[in-house]
Amino acid sequence: MRFWLVAGCLLVPAACLRETLPPPDGGFADEDGGRGDGPLPDIDARIDAPLAGHDEDGDGIDDALDNCPQSHNPQQRNIGETSAGRTADGVGDACDPDPDAEGNEILFFDGMNAGLVAGRWTSASATQSGDSIRLENNGFLVTNATFPSHALVNVAARLGSTQTMTNAVTVASNWTSMSSFVGCRREVPTMRLLYGTNPSAGAPPFTSSQEIWLEVMTDALHVDCGTSIDGGTWVPLQVPAGNLAPGNAMVMPSGTAAFVDFMVVISRP
Repeated sequence: MRFWLVAGCLLVPAACLRETLPPPDGGFADEDGGRGDGPLPDIDARIDAPLAGHDEDGDGIDDALDNCPQSHNPQQRNIGETSAGRTADGVGDACDPDPDAEGNEILFFDGMNAGLVAGRWTSASATQSGDSIRLENNGFLVTNATFPSHALVNVAARLGSTQTMTNAVTVASNWTSMSSFVGCRREVPTMRLLYGTNPSAGAPPFTSSQEIWLEVMTDALHVDCGTSIDGGTWVPLQVPAGNLAPGNAMVMPSGTAAFVDFMVVISRP
């Protein structure tokens, strides 16, 4: 669970201007506050008993009921849509990729605390390690569920080693095969957005002890990709793509093992 975030809020209030990954324009959301407003999230954790009774983000709300299970938001604020004169959806302001637009939904969340729950994952070289899943070099986790082409995939992971500059974690959305996917590859010295194999550069280096967050947000015409380290500076990228097909979500380390802390998928109608 991410208790460093709570401490950071107390010591450095500016560090909590964004409790989760920013929207694709690199903007920042306000600190969580006020009251929750709107329906509870519709996430798989509600009907997958092994995933209940856990609080990934340490905000006092069970993952199965949290409207941002990966982001510390104890007040469960969800008023972005109502403030814009729209109907509140089931995604809280702290993690909503479209905070003033209605209709987003948490389709999938796994805090990795219950191991590989049967029926949720296809995996290779994956084992439970405390509150995480350890993936060996070139191991992978692929969701069994298929998601729409308009979706956000958000993953937190830590590398087992940073001895070589090519060590990396790749997060993919619209995954169909090793040669056909849209993904964000976070390498030790930089980052590349992959549509097949096309790169785009630009993020600071990190070490094996740091948690890295990666986001791939897709719609029918483009892909937004970005990353942050331990909740710090967000580095956004945007690369045109086009005609994205629905598919699975995937995470895969390269050059070293990695520990995956959570994955969340949010639909964007």
